[in-house]
Amino acid sequence: LGDRSFNNVSVEEIKKKVLKVEYQTIRRLPRTGYLLFTVKTMADDLQSLENCPSTAAGCLAASIRGMSPAMHKYKGIENDATCKAVLSYLDSIVGAQEQ
Repeated sequence: LGDRSFNNVSVEEIKKKVLKVEYQTIRRLPRTGYLLFTVKTMADDLQSLENCPSTAAGCLAASIRGMSPAMHKYKGIENDATCKAVLSYLDSIVGAQEQ
Protein backbone atom coordinates (compact mmCIF):
# COMPACT_ATOMS: atom_id res chain seq x y z
CA LEU A 1 0.00 0.00 0.00
CA GLY A 2 2.86 2.40 0.59
CA ASP A 3 2.49 5.57 2.61
CA ARG A 4 -1.17 6.28 3.23
CA SER A 5 -0.64 9.81 4.54
CA PHE A 6 0.12 13.07 2.80
CA ASN A 7 1.00 16.62 3.83
CA ASN A 8 0.17 18.63 0.72
CA VAL A 9 -2.70 17.16 -1.20
CA SER A 10 -5.06 18.08 -3.98
CA VAL A 11 -8.76 17.29 -4.01
CA GLU A 12 -8.06 14.99 -6.95
CA GLU A 13 -5.62 12.95 -4.85
CA ILE A 14 -8.14 12.65 -2.02
CA LYS A 15 -10.82 11.44 -4.44
CA LYS A 16 -8.55 8.55 -5.43
CA LYS A 17 -8.10 7.30 -1.87
CA VAL A 18 -9.88 4.00 -1.30
CA LEU A 19 -12.88 3.65 0.98
CA LYS A 20 -13.30 0.08 2.24
CA VAL A 21 -16.60 -0.96 3.78
CA GLU A 22 -17.41 -4.31 5.39
CA TYR A 23 -20.88 -5.65 5.99
CA GLN A 24 -20.93 -8.38 8.61
CA THR A 25 -23.88 -10.62 9.39
CA ILE A 26 -24.59 -13.47 11.77
CA ARG A 27 -27.38 -15.90 10.97
CA ARG A 28 -28.60 -19.01 12.71
CA LEU A 29 -29.07 -21.91 10.32
CA PRO A 30 -32.58 -23.34 10.74
CA ARG A 31 -31.85 -27.09 10.56
CA THR A 32 -28.66 -27.27 12.60
CA GLY A 33 -28.89 -24.20 14.78
CA TYR A 34 -25.29 -23.38 13.89
CA LEU A 35 -24.29 -19.75 13.50
CA LEU A 36 -23.06 -18.52 10.13
CA PHE A 37 -20.83 -15.43 10.11
CA THR A 38 -20.38 -13.69 6.75
CA VAL A 39 -18.32 -10.71 5.68
CA LYS A 40 -18.85 -8.80 2.45
CA THR A 41 -16.07 -6.33 1.66
CA MET A 42 -16.43 -3.55 -0.87
CA ALA A 43 -13.82 -0.99 -1.91
CA ASP A 44 -14.25 2.09 -4.05
CA ASP A 45 -12.66 5.48 -4.53
CA LEU A 46 -13.63 8.04 -1.90
CA GLN A 47 -15.09 10.06 -4.76
CA SER A 48 -17.93 7.52 -4.99
CA LEU A 49 -19.50 9.25 -1.96
CA GLU A 50 -20.34 12.18 -4.24
CA ASN A 51 -23.01 9.96 -5.84
CA CYS A 52 -24.52 8.89 -2.52
CA PRO A 53 -26.87 10.85 -0.28
CA SER A 54 -24.93 13.44 1.73
CA THR A 55 -25.73 11.52 4.90
CA ALA A 56 -23.12 8.92 3.86
CA ALA A 57 -20.30 11.48 3.75
CA GLY A 58 -21.64 13.16 6.88
CA CYS A 59 -21.77 9.89 8.82
CA LEU A 60 -18.24 8.97 7.75
CA ALA A 61 -16.96 12.41 8.80
CA ALA A 62 -18.72 12.11 12.18
CA SER A 63 -17.25 8.65 12.65
CA ILE A 64 -13.72 9.87 11.88
CA ARG A 65 -14.13 12.80 14.29
CA GLY A 66 -15.19 10.39 17.04
CA MET A 67 -12.27 7.99 16.59
CA SER A 68 -9.44 7.65 19.08
CA PRO A 69 -5.85 8.37 17.98
CA ALA A 70 -5.22 4.61 17.96
CA MET A 71 -8.14 4.08 15.58
CA HIS A 72 -6.91 6.94 13.36
CA LYS A 73 -3.59 5.11 13.14
CA TYR A 74 -5.30 1.80 12.33
CA LYS A 75 -7.33 3.49 9.58
CA GLY A 76 -4.23 5.19 8.11
CA ILE A 77 -5.22 8.74 8.96
CA GLU A 78 -3.00 9.37 11.99
CA ASN A 79 -1.18 12.16 10.17
CA ASP A 80 -3.04 15.35 11.17
CA ALA A 81 -2.81 16.86 7.68
CA THR A 82 -4.24 13.67 6.17
CA CYS A 83 -7.14 13.57 8.59
CA LYS A 84 -7.95 17.25 8.08
CA ALA A 85 -7.80 16.91 4.29
CA VAL A 86 -10.16 13.92 4.26
CA LEU A 87 -12.59 15.61 6.67
CA SER A 88 -12.55 18.80 4.60
CA TYR A 89 -13.36 16.81 1.47
CA LEU A 90 -16.20 14.92 3.20
CA ASP A 91 -17.62 18.19 4.56
CA SER A 92 -17.49 19.68 1.06
CA ILE A 93 -19.60 16.78 -0.25
CA VAL A 94 -22.20 17.39 2.44
CA GLY A 95 -22.21 21.14 1.76
CA ALA A 96 -22.52 20.73 -2.02
CA GLN A 97 -25.43 18.32 -1.74
CA GLU A 98 -27.32 20.52 0.72
CA GLN A 99 -27.39 23.45 -1.71
